[in-house]
Amino acid sequence: MIRGLLPIEPPERFIESYEFDDPVETVESLTFVLNRLLHRLCTKLLSNSLATNELRLTLQLEVRQHNDPGCDERYDHSWKLPFPTEDRNVLFALINLDLQRQNFSAPIKRVVVEAVPIKPRRAQGNLFAPPTPEAEKLEITLSRIRGIVGNTDASTLGCAGTPKIADTYKPDSFTIETFSTVSTSTGKAEWAEPLTLRVFRPALETVVEITDAKPHFVHLWRRHRRVIAASGPWSSSGTWWNRARAWAREEWDIALKTQAGTGLYRIYRDEIGGQWFVEGMFD
Repeated sequence: MIRGLLPIEPPERFIESYEFDDPVETVESLTFVLNRLLHRLCTKLLSNSLATNELRLTLQLEVRQHNDPGCDERYDHSWKLPFPTEDRNVLFALINLDLQRQNFSAPIKRVVVEAVPIKPRRAQGNLFAPPTPEAEKLEITLSRIRGIVGNTDASTLGCAGTPKIADTYKPDSFTIETFSTVSTSTGKAEWAEPLTLRVFRPALETVVEITDAKPHFVHLWRRHRRVIAASGPWSSSGTWWNRARAWAREEWDIALKTQAGTGLYRIYRDEIGGQWFVEGMFD
């Protein structure tokens, strides 16, 4: 059996680089070259009917040391976008915002920009108004916010993004993820209308009177208020293996009689400390 050889072309890499004759020290000189490199990259992507959702930047610094004259340093940074794009202005804005926050220890002698190719985004536009907010403008705005508040806080939790409930029973536990554009099977947004719990931060300490194993009176805003209805209790606990971080609580959803009418609240008892709290109010 004779089979013909089928040549396979290696996947094309979208990389542009530039080496300065004289190392530059100002961001203005660097961004002028970056703008040209991004223009070439986006032109190549468009000619191949592709886009990118990951951009990589490498800056090679010129470091002059007496012991090792050939020693150099590098600055590497990458952007993972929640959407594919071939817009040079969006990519340039993201790089420029990052460079404005950096202080390099040496002049820059070489710059390399790489775009990871991906199929472009196909979305049905609105006939009457543009999408709100536009994904590109939202990503640039988030980049500005991260430049002010930082990427993560002291507990390594993201400072900018969309909140997601963590996979745990511990109350008020969540993570921060990057925004992404997700299309549904119907192409329409689905909205739920549950009751919204407005959480008090910090939770309000209170005194609860129990009658027949249910809350009967709750001290709230300097007055004892009668409980009209109560649902519960719901007990939960976690991190029992760590005494310093262990928690256990008993929750109740209650209706209180107030001067403005009937209010719906959530209360809980810290079973470790024995203190009652008002966690929030339902809208």
